[in-house]
Amino acid sequence: DPSRINIPVVGGHAGVTILPLLSQTTPWPPGGFSAEELHRLTDRIQNGGTEVVEAKAGAGSATLSMAAAAAHFAHSCLRAMDGERGVVECAYV
Repeated sequence: DPSRINIPVVGGHAGVTILPLLSQTTPWPPGGFSAEELHRLTDRIQNGGTEVVEAKAGAGSATLSMAAAAAHFAHSCLRAMDGERGVVECAYV
């Protein structure tokens, strides 16, 4: 169930600038990832925006994904500023 897996991702906007931190996956899958799984997951994560554009037949972009990520990050910042402990987010600065 993908909704129960967290893979932190840092980096840029597209392609190889997107860095999935697969070693930080929670929960860690039993037996870890094979080399083939690492390759396939990395490629799929790095090219997710392209998949969205292709699915929309070129009639849009993946900006909703970026907006959702920004909202999630901002919400985490606000929770931390409000004193909640243990709030962790990834950032590439």
